[in-house]
Amino acid sequence: MSGKGFWLTLRTDKSLSELVAALQEEGLFPEDETWWFAWNGLEIKLPGILRDFSELDKHWDVVRVFSLKAELRLARRGRSRGCWLLTEQTPPEGIPGVEIASVEKYPVEEGHRILWGQKLRLPDGEARGEVIFPRKLNYELDNDDLNKAWVADVKLYYDNAHRLQAVRYARLYQVVPGKTEELKAQPFPRPEKALGLEEAKNALQ
Repeated sequence: MSGKGFWLTLRTDKSLSELVAALQEEGLFPEDETWWFAWNGLEIKLPGILRDFSELDKHWDVVRVFSLKAELRLARRGRSRGCWLLTEQTPPEGIPGVEIASVEKYPVEEGHRILWGQKLRLPDGEARGEVIFPRKLNYELDNDDLNKAWVADVKLYYDNAHRLQAVRYARLYQVVPGKTEELKAQPFPRPEKALGLEEAKNALQ
């Protein structure tokens, strides 16, 4: 494992935009270095730079706001909602209007995710997209070079049995095609290792 992460359960009456603004004051979501994505049953907001906080308050079922320092998650079920903060830094304390209901520690490894989308030549010009959907993929990101792939650095949160519990997004950047093969792979462990059977076997020998 490469580090330690904290998974906080938050309780607050603040809107999501107000909560993100409060956490920005804590230094967790720097301006122009914070991204987000969201979805509900009718709409998907693809990953992009967070420019307008009011967009967060639409009736999304799931929202993820992330930076190199933390990821804030919101999920709705009916009229209720859950709110969580994942970070590898010392958890913030004393955020006005926010109760930290619980804090759990997790081993964390670094990883990567390659976002969907490649350059397509369409009747109305070149765009990023995928034929299998088919649709354009408009990521609201600056300097989108259609000749490059978008990659997300992620933090992989595991439990003590090395079972993946969460994938925390950290940042987005572009990579030249072919260079994605140079990204360090993070394979899942063999079942016997994940369950601790190897250690038990060695202890009996």
